[in-house]
Amino acid sequence: MPPVSKTLTTDNDDICAEWLGGLAVHKFKSVIERDQLGPHLQQLVAVNFLTSYTIDAAKTRDGFVITFKPGRAFFEDYDRFYRKQRGGTVRAAFNSDRQEIKEPLQVAYLFTEKRIGRPTSSIGFVNSKDVETAKLLLTKIAFSDIPAFLDYALAEARSTNFDVQSLGGLKQYATGYMALRSRKADAQVRDTARKAAKREEALRIEYDAYRRKQSSRIFAGLPKAARAAIETEACTHGASFGGPLREQMLEARKRMLTAQHYGNRIKSYEEWKAAYSTK
Repeated sequence: MPPVSKTLTTDNDDICAEWLGGLAVHKFKSVIERDQLGPHLQQLVAVNFLTSYTIDAAKTRDGFVITFKPGRAFFEDYDRFYRKQRGGTVRAAFNSDRQEIKEPLQVAYLFTEKRIGRPTSSIGFVNSKDVETAKLLLTKIAFSDIPAFLDYALAEARSTNFDVQSLGGLKQYATGYMALRSRKADAQVRDTARKAAKREEALRIEYDAYRRKQSSRIFAGLPKAARAAIETEACTHGASFGGPLREQMLEARKRMLTAQHYGNRIKSYEEWKAAYSTK
Protein backbone atom coordinates (compact mmCIF):
# COMPACT_ATOMS: atom_id res chain seq x y z
CA MET A 1 0.00 0.00 0.00
CA PRO A 2 1.19 3.59 -0.48
CA PRO A 3 2.78 5.53 2.40
CA VAL A 4 0.36 6.55 5.14
CA SER A 5 1.50 10.18 5.38
CA LYS A 6 -0.25 12.44 2.88
CA THR A 7 2.17 15.36 3.28
CA LEU A 8 5.86 15.88 3.94
CA THR A 9 7.26 18.93 5.68
CA THR A 10 10.96 19.72 5.75
CA ASP A 11 13.26 22.68 6.34
CA ASN A 12 14.33 24.70 3.33
CA ASP A 13 17.83 24.86 4.91
CA ASP A 14 18.06 21.07 4.96
CA ILE A 15 16.93 20.77 1.35
CA CYS A 16 19.61 23.23 0.23
CA ALA A 17 22.40 21.78 2.37
CA GLU A 18 21.76 18.05 2.29
CA TRP A 19 19.63 17.28 -0.76
CA LEU A 20 21.03 19.83 -3.18
CA GLY A 21 24.72 19.83 -2.32
CA GLY A 22 25.12 23.18 -0.57
CA LEU A 23 22.67 25.38 -2.45
CA ALA A 24 22.54 28.95 -1.16
CA VAL A 25 19.92 29.48 1.59
CA HIS A 26 17.88 32.61 0.86
CA LYS A 27 16.08 34.72 3.46
CA PHE A 28 13.16 35.81 1.31
CA LYS A 29 10.25 33.62 0.24
CA SER A 30 9.92 35.50 -3.05
CA VAL A 31 13.48 34.61 -4.05
CA ILE A 32 12.99 30.94 -3.14
CA GLU A 33 9.74 30.82 -5.10
CA ARG A 34 10.86 32.81 -8.13
CA ASP A 35 14.57 32.03 -8.60
CA GLN A 36 15.44 28.88 -6.72
CA LEU A 37 13.22 25.96 -5.72
CA GLY A 38 9.91 27.29 -7.01
CA PRO A 39 10.42 26.60 -10.73
CA HIS A 40 11.48 23.02 -10.01
CA LEU A 41 8.59 22.38 -7.63
CA GLN A 42 6.19 23.75 -10.21
CA GLN A 43 7.52 21.24 -12.71
CA LEU A 44 6.90 18.41 -10.22
CA VAL A 45 3.32 19.63 -9.84
CA ALA A 46 2.93 19.77 -13.62
CA VAL A 47 3.90 16.09 -14.00
CA ASN A 48 1.66 15.04 -11.05
CA PHE A 49 4.58 14.02 -8.86
CA LEU A 50 3.28 16.60 -6.39
CA THR A 51 -0.29 17.73 -5.99
CA SER A 52 0.79 20.97 -4.33
CA TYR A 53 3.44 22.57 -2.14
CA THR A 54 3.65 25.52 0.21
CA ILE A 55 6.56 27.62 1.44
CA ASP A 56 5.89 29.02 4.91
CA ALA A 57 7.88 30.84 7.58
CA ALA A 58 9.19 28.50 10.29
CA LYS A 59 7.33 28.88 13.57
CA THR A 60 10.19 28.24 16.02
CA ARG A 61 13.20 29.72 14.23
CA ASP A 62 14.29 31.86 11.31
CA GLY A 63 13.90 30.47 7.80
CA PHE A 64 11.23 28.57 5.93
CA VAL A 65 9.68 25.14 5.81
CA ILE A 66 8.32 23.52 2.68
CA THR A 67 5.31 21.23 2.77
CA PHE A 68 4.76 18.81 -0.09
CA LYS A 69 1.57 16.97 -0.93
CA PRO A 70 2.39 13.92 -3.07
CA GLY A 71 0.58 13.30 -6.33
CA ARG A 72 -0.31 10.27 -8.42
CA ALA A 73 3.16 9.89 -9.95
CA PHE A 74 4.71 9.88 -6.48
CA PHE A 75 2.56 6.95 -5.38
CA GLU A 76 3.25 5.10 -8.61
CA ASP A 77 6.98 5.51 -8.05
CA TYR A 78 6.60 4.47 -4.43
CA ASP A 79 4.77 1.33 -5.45
CA ARG A 80 7.36 0.51 -8.13
CA PHE A 81 10.53 1.18 -6.16
CA TYR A 82 9.66 0.61 -2.50
CA ARG A 83 6.98 -2.08 -2.37
CA LYS A 84 8.59 -4.31 -5.00
CA GLN A 85 12.15 -4.10 -3.77
CA ARG A 86 13.83 -5.26 -0.59
CA GLY A 87 14.83 -2.65 1.97
CA GLY A 88 18.58 -3.00 1.45
CA THR A 89 18.21 -2.56 -2.28
CA VAL A 90 16.03 0.50 -1.75
CA ARG A 91 18.57 2.09 0.57
CA ALA A 92 21.36 1.46 -1.92
CA ALA A 93 19.27 2.96 -4.72
CA PHE A 94 18.42 5.95 -2.55
CA ASN A 95 22.06 6.60 -1.73
CA SER A 96 22.96 6.22 -5.39
CA ASP A 97 20.28 8.74 -6.35
CA ARG A 98 21.57 11.22 -3.78
CA GLN A 99 25.05 10.93 -5.24
CA GLU A 100 23.70 11.33 -8.75
CA ILE A 101 21.91 14.52 -7.75
CA LYS A 102 24.20 16.02 -5.12
CA GLU A 103 27.57 15.70 -6.82
CA PRO A 104 26.49 17.03 -10.24
CA LEU A 105 24.89 20.02 -8.51
CA GLN A 106 28.08 20.69 -6.58
CA VAL A 107 30.09 20.49 -9.80
CA ALA A 108 27.72 22.90 -11.57
CA TYR A 109 27.88 25.37 -8.69
CA LEU A 110 31.65 25.11 -8.46
CA PHE A 111 31.96 25.79 -12.20
CA THR A 112 29.78 28.88 -11.87
CA GLU A 113 31.78 30.04 -8.84
CA LYS A 114 35.09 29.70 -10.67
CA ARG A 115 33.74 31.27 -13.86
CA ILE A 116 32.21 34.38 -12.33
CA GLY A 117 34.49 34.69 -9.31
CA ARG A 118 31.77 34.71 -6.67
CA PRO A 119 31.32 32.24 -3.79
CA THR A 120 28.80 29.44 -4.16
CA SER A 121 26.68 30.84 -1.32
CA SER A 122 25.88 33.91 -3.45
CA ILE A 123 24.68 31.90 -6.46
CA GLY A 124 20.91 31.46 -6.55
CA PHE A 125 20.64 28.60 -9.05
CA VAL A 126 22.52 26.93 -11.88
CA ASN A 127 21.53 25.98 -15.39
CA SER A 128 20.01 22.50 -15.61
CA LYS A 129 22.16 21.84 -18.71
CA ASP A 130 25.25 22.40 -16.58
CA VAL A 131 23.99 19.78 -14.13
CA GLU A 132 23.51 17.29 -16.96
CA THR A 133 26.98 18.08 -18.30
CA ALA A 134 28.36 17.56 -14.79
CA LYS A 135 26.84 14.07 -14.73
CA LEU A 136 28.65 13.28 -17.98
CA LEU A 137 31.96 14.64 -16.72
CA LEU A 138 31.67 12.59 -13.54
CA THR A 139 31.66 9.42 -15.63
CA LYS A 140 35.17 10.34 -16.79
CA ILE A 141 36.63 12.38 -13.95
CA ALA A 142 36.46 11.54 -10.25
CA PHE A 143 34.50 13.97 -8.12
CA SER A 144 37.61 14.70 -6.04
CA ASP A 145 39.46 15.75 -9.22
CA ILE A 146 36.78 18.13 -10.45
CA PRO A 147 38.23 21.32 -8.84
CA ALA A 148 41.60 20.64 -10.50
CA PHE A 149 39.90 19.89 -13.83
CA LEU A 150 37.90 23.12 -13.74
CA ASP A 151 41.03 25.15 -12.98
CA TYR A 152 42.86 23.44 -15.86
CA ALA A 153 40.00 23.77 -18.34
CA LEU A 154 39.26 27.41 -17.55
CA ALA A 155 42.95 28.27 -17.86
CA GLU A 156 43.09 26.50 -21.24
CA ALA A 157 39.99 28.39 -22.39
CA ARG A 158 41.46 31.74 -21.32
CA SER A 159 44.68 30.98 -23.18
CA THR A 160 42.70 30.97 -26.44
CA ASN A 161 40.37 33.84 -25.44
CA PHE A 162 37.44 31.42 -25.30
CA ASP A 163 34.73 33.06 -23.16
CA VAL A 164 33.16 30.00 -21.56
CA GLN A 165 29.50 30.48 -20.69
CA SER A 166 28.46 26.93 -19.83
CA LEU A 167 30.01 23.81 -18.38
CA GLY A 168 29.50 22.15 -21.74
CA GLY A 169 32.19 24.42 -23.13
CA LEU A 170 34.75 22.66 -20.96
CA LYS A 171 34.00 19.10 -22.09
CA GLN A 172 36.58 19.44 -24.86
CA TYR A 173 39.34 19.77 -22.25
CA ALA A 174 38.55 16.52 -20.40
CA THR A 175 40.88 14.40 -22.57
CA GLY A 176 43.75 16.85 -22.17
CA TYR A 177 43.23 17.00 -18.42
CA MET A 178 43.23 13.21 -18.07
CA ALA A 179 46.43 12.98 -20.13
CA LEU A 180 48.05 15.67 -17.99
CA ARG A 181 46.90 13.92 -14.82
CA SER A 182 48.34 10.64 -16.09
CA ARG A 183 51.68 12.28 -16.88
CA LYS A 184 51.79 13.87 -13.45
CA ALA A 185 50.97 10.55 -11.81
CA ASP A 186 53.75 8.82 -13.77
CA ALA A 187 56.17 11.59 -12.84
CA GLN A 188 55.14 11.26 -9.21
CA VAL A 189 55.80 7.51 -9.30
CA ARG A 190 59.25 8.09 -10.83
CA ASP A 191 60.05 10.81 -8.33
CA THR A 192 58.94 8.63 -5.42
CA ALA A 193 61.08 5.75 -6.73
CA ARG A 194 64.07 8.05 -7.19
CA LYS A 195 63.77 9.42 -3.65
CA ALA A 196 63.36 5.91 -2.25
CA ALA A 197 66.48 4.73 -4.09
CA LYS A 198 68.41 7.74 -2.81
CA ARG A 199 67.31 7.06 0.76
CA GLU A 200 68.26 3.40 0.38
CA GLU A 201 71.70 4.34 -0.94
CA ALA A 202 72.27 6.68 2.00
CA LEU A 203 71.23 3.93 4.43
CA ARG A 204 73.60 1.46 2.78
CA ILE A 205 76.48 3.91 3.18
CA GLU A 206 75.62 4.38 6.86
CA TYR A 207 75.36 0.62 7.34
CA ASP A 208 78.79 0.07 5.77
CA ALA A 209 80.22 2.60 8.23
CA TYR A 210 78.48 0.74 11.07
CA ARG A 211 79.98 -2.60 9.92
CA ARG A 212 83.49 -1.14 9.73
CA LYS A 213 83.17 0.36 13.20
CA GLN A 214 81.77 -2.87 14.66
CA SER A 215 84.47 -4.97 12.98
CA SER A 216 87.21 -2.73 14.42
CA ARG A 217 85.62 -2.90 17.87
CA ILE A 218 85.29 -6.69 17.71
CA PHE A 219 88.87 -7.11 16.48
CA ALA A 220 90.18 -4.96 19.32
CA GLY A 221 88.37 -7.16 21.85
CA LEU A 222 89.58 -10.51 20.49
CA PRO A 223 92.11 -12.68 22.32
CA LYS A 224 95.74 -12.13 21.27
CA ALA A 225 95.96 -15.39 19.32
CA ALA A 226 92.78 -14.65 17.34
CA ARG A 227 94.03 -11.17 16.46
CA ALA A 228 97.39 -12.58 15.38
CA ALA A 229 95.71 -15.11 13.05
CA ILE A 230 93.69 -12.39 11.36
CA GLU A 231 96.70 -10.09 11.08
CA THR A 232 98.80 -12.85 9.49
CA GLU A 233 96.12 -13.54 6.89
CA ALA A 234 95.65 -9.81 6.26
CA CYS A 235 99.38 -9.24 5.81
CA THR A 236 99.52 -11.92 3.13
CA HIS A 237 96.87 -10.00 1.18
CA GLY A 238 98.44 -6.59 1.88
CA ALA A 239 101.91 -7.62 0.73
CA SER A 240 100.96 -6.90 -2.87
CA PHE A 241 100.49 -3.19 -2.08
CA GLY A 242 103.16 -0.62 -1.37
CA GLY A 243 103.44 2.74 0.40
CA PRO A 244 100.51 4.30 2.36
CA LEU A 245 98.02 2.18 0.41
CA ARG A 246 99.44 -0.97 1.98
CA GLU A 247 98.45 0.13 5.48
CA GLN A 248 94.96 1.10 4.34
CA MET A 249 94.44 -2.23 2.59
CA LEU A 250 95.76 -4.07 5.63
CA GLU A 251 93.22 -2.41 7.93
CA ALA A 252 90.40 -2.99 5.46
CA ARG A 253 91.38 -6.67 5.18
CA LYS A 254 91.43 -7.09 8.95
CA ARG A 255 87.93 -5.64 9.22
CA MET A 256 86.66 -7.89 6.42
CA LEU A 257 88.17 -11.03 7.97
CA THR A 258 86.80 -10.11 11.38
CA ALA A 259 83.31 -9.67 9.92
CA GLN A 260 83.60 -13.03 8.17
CA HIS A 261 84.67 -14.91 11.31
CA TYR A 262 82.50 -13.04 13.82
CA GLY A 263 79.59 -11.88 11.71
CA ASN A 264 77.10 -13.16 14.30
CA ARG A 265 78.17 -10.22 16.47
CA ILE A 266 77.21 -7.69 13.79
CA LYS A 267 73.60 -6.82 12.98
CA SER A 268 72.38 -7.72 9.52
CA TYR A 269 71.28 -4.88 7.30
CA GLU A 270 67.64 -5.61 8.01
CA GLU A 271 68.22 -5.71 11.79
CA TRP A 272 70.27 -2.52 11.71
CA LYS A 273 67.71 -0.76 9.52
CA ALA A 274 64.87 -1.72 11.85
CA ALA A 275 66.79 -0.34 14.84
CA TYR A 276 67.77 2.76 12.87
CA SER A 277 64.18 3.57 11.96
CA THR A 278 63.21 3.73 15.64
CA LYS A 279 65.79 6.41 16.45
